[in-house]
Amino acid sequence: MGKITLWLRRLFGARQEKADVRFFRSGQTPDLPFRKAVKKPIPIRCLQIDEPFVVETKEGTLRGKAGDYLMVGVQGELYPCERKIFEQTYEWVEDRRS
Repeated sequence: MGKITLWLRRLFGARQEKADVRFFRSGQTPDLPFRKAVKKPIPIRCLQIDEPFVVETKEGTLRGKAGDYLMVGVQGELYPCERKIFEQTYEWVEDRRS
């Protein structure tokens, strides 16, 4: 993938600066030397929610649908996880409650 030029506005002032950054688009894997990795088996807490829900995150407001999971990450952050994604990537460990 090529680079695109972005105009960045400084936080305190109207001065603009030019910066070159790499641009990637979801669904278009670039021809780069990717390496394989596996997530560490870190247990997280989660709960399936039976109704639509909203979660405020650092990235903004995220919505979950009925049947999606509310996840508690390793740093205590909350985020929704689609049911299909959850079922493809997670397995229950021991007791379903914690």
